Amino acid sequence: MSDRTGRQAAAGTPSAGPDEASALADLDALAPAADRARLAGVAASRPLMMARAAQLQREAYRAQARFGENDPRAQELALKSERHALRIARFDSEIARAQVTTPVANPNATVIWGRVSESGKPKAGVTVSARGAKGEVQAFDCTDAVGGFAMTVPGQGTVQLRVNDAKDAVLYAGAESIAISPGAVFFRDIRIGEQPVDICQRPADDSGGDARPGMVRVPNIVGRSEAEAARLLTAVGLKMGDRTEVQSDKPAGQIVKQLPDANAEVAPGSSVTIEVAARTDRVVPRLVGLHLAEAKAALDKSGLGADLAFRTNPQHAGIVLTQDPHEGARIDPKQGVELAVGLPEKPVPPRLVLDLVTLDARFKAVRLTGQLLSARAQQLGLRDRRSLTEFAGAEDAKVREALGLPALRDAQIVKRILRDLLAKTE
Repeated sequence: MSDRTGRQAAAGTPSAGPDEASALADLDALAPAADRARLAGVAASRPLMMARAAQLQREAYRAQARFGENDPRAQELALKSERHALRIARFDSEIARAQVTTPVANPNATVIWGRVSESGKPKAGVTVSARGAKGEVQAFDCTDAVGGFAMTVPGQGTVQLRVNDAKDAVLYAGAESIAISPGAVFFRDIRIGEQPVDICQRPADDSGGDARPGMVRVPNIVGRSEAEAARLLTAVGLKMGDRTEVQSDKPAGQIVKQLPDANAEVAPGSSVTIEVAARTDRVVPRLVGLHLAEAKAALDKSGLGADLAFRTNPQHAGIVLTQDPHEGARIDPKQGVELAVGLPEKPVPPRLVLDLVTLDARFKAVRLTGQLLSARAQQLGLRDRRSLTEFAGAEDAKVREALGLPALRDAQIVKRILRDLLAKTE
């Protein structure tokens, strides 16, 4: 209660309440305050979630080591760990959502703001535009690090939202018509990939004229993604035919050739064959928080190797502490993912050393699985660091025969990795 209101009440004068401007200011402050409260609550819960995740991962690894990975008890714990990792990903998405700043209303224009995400992660560095009935840009903004955007749309009428990447490829085209009205504020949560991309009507053919009766003109799909091409073909009654990947200087995943060519006349329902620029890069998986065996499985599935660094951390021994590049990045498969792994007080136990051997990027060239290496090490009695050191210094032929390797080169790689890791973990 203000001093003025208090004096009026004390004098017996009925209070008129806050004026309209003050009331509106209070309402405008509610949304940012709610976002800050939500952010604080979610962020406070995350450390507990991470602690539980680490516990589940340790339990799952111990169960696999004790019972075998195909045992129902081990599989149940592994499933619990995966589900918990999904919950953490949702928490991180909610934290990013709460960090988007609420804009102030503009009495002379319409404010459209919101967040762009893909697979639950913020989509930074893309362009969000508000487009009129003919596709003309009325306003635009680029998303920030948490996927947030805000733009001021002048005038009146209706607009639809569209999202383009740096190469002007359409990632999202909304079908909703947003009514533009000065003073209005609209929030939109745009999730790329969860709705079809409809990039407006098919343009007129360069050659002019319509196709002959009973025939269909083939649209030009060269330079587009396969998803866009499929929608354009469907729109005119055609379908996607055979697909071939080819080496090209064009961006990976882009169509570089089509047959029949654009503007050719074909019968309805015909197929269009495409050649697509090959993609050789790989997506980096989530590795932080995983035990070495889990990290190895994730890297193998992605076709990637690891470059290892170590930190003494007895509470997280055998757990990946950091990774570079981050989850979701695309890298050349020849490039390893740099991992920092927690180690117990040195010297490191032989079992953990062997796990590190299989995780090393150089081990990808060895024709031997990590499970077989561990099993044969047990059979050979390599249960302490001294025996591992002697084995790493044995003749190539003896190592090859002991491990059942097809060539001396495989034995040489195993010995080299083993010597390096024993030196780094003593």
